[in-house]
Amino acid sequence: LYVADTDNHCIRKVSLPAGGVSTVAGVGTQGRDKAGGRKGREQEISSPWDLALGRSPDANHEDLLYLAMAGTHQIWVHFLDNAKWFKGSELAAETTVKMSGSGEEENRNNSYPHKAGFAQPSGLALAPDGYLYVADSESSTIRAVSTANGSVKAVVGGAMDPLDLFAYGDVDGKGREARLQHPLGVAWSGPQSCLYVADSYNHKIKMVDPVKKTCTTLAGTGLPGLANGSFECAQFSEPGGLCMDPVTRETLFVADTNNHRIRVLDLNRKEVSEFPISLPPAPDKRLTSARRVRVVECDGVKVPVRGSVSLSLSLSPPPHCHWTKEASSMWQVLQGDCCSVREEQHRGSFDDSHSTTLTIFTDLPPSQESSVLEIEVVLYYCVVSDTCRRSEALLRVPLLPTDPPGSTHTRASLSYTPQASS
Repeated sequence: LYVADTDNHCIRKVSLPAGGVSTVAGVGTQGRDKAGGRKGREQEISSPWDLALGRSPDANHEDLLYLAMAGTHQIWVHFLDNAKWFKGSELAAETTVKMSGSGEEENRNNSYPHKAGFAQPSGLALAPDGYLYVADSESSTIRAVSTANGSVKAVVGGAMDPLDLFAYGDVDGKGREARLQHPLGVAWSGPQSCLYVADSYNHKIKMVDPVKKTCTTLAGTGLPGLANGSFECAQFSEPGGLCMDPVTRETLFVADTNNHRIRVLDLNRKEVSEFPISLPPAPDKRLTSARRVRVVECDGVKVPVRGSVSLSLSLSPPPHCHWTKEASSMWQVLQGDCCSVREEQHRGSFDDSHSTTLTIFTDLPPSQESSVLEIEVVLYYCVVSDTCRRSEALLRVPLLPTDPPGSTHTRASLSYTPQASS
């Protein structure tokens, strides 16, 4: 997975099988180079906004990345393999170089790639017709870059004057009659032979026919909001990214930026819904510190392989000590793959009795004889002289599968007394 890491001014590579991240281009600070030609982490780049995998003219596989270089108002290329490029030139793997754009902020189309001009290109979509389509946000246009020679032509939006970057609006139409406002994302649809555009500041998704050069509203009322339903009634709030479902090719996913949601457009039913996202719980913030905590290996408790256990946790102060009334002692269950608790029992404070009952839900791996439940406790107590102390402990409780395994609920108890010297 390749990532345009905009504010770090880098292109990153995420290895999904290994879970590692590496930098393939960029030095980590914003560059001013408008030509390129160096390799990998030696080449400075400027605010890359989007990427598209593609092929060099004679390649039979995807051997390059197109870069929407918003910071220098250009389109660049990063070569993944050695490749032949324009006019028969050869470029080595890892080279990052300009493809099109002078670097001046303008809406200039030209058959000479180095004389063309962009204005913060933000979205890319590669199509089988030999063009790389660009959502050029500051000129409010959709542009087409030839992958054969880098020439640039207009598709929809914008003004005749290449220096006029204020020809924006919300008008369906043809060519320059159409008006967009700060489009950020673009996606190619093979079955429809069209482009879908995230018309960000108009809060709409639009459809562009690059052959007829027409632009029409697909979904959205034009008012910012959050509403599902028919295309005509749905509302978005600055949609910023698009992705076609590569399997069905009948679903369009939308990054609905200000709504902080992924929206789903069913192109057959013409309905908008929300993509359900279920995230794993955030890592527990530890109550205890590695320097002060005392690790206590407790006796094991019998629990069902899949079920629950009511665990009564009871604490006692050290001999000749009493609990500090002005400070609340606390506990926290460190959840893992083998056990979990209800959200309200994940962390809490002890009452005056310093006891509580936790319901632990278990799902023990069949390949292991036991797993371990970990409970943190932070305790405050005072000695007779009224000197108060803090004690930290990590209680490690082995969970032993019950016999017979058909049981679904058990009860157990756990007690702990901190050492007076803690």
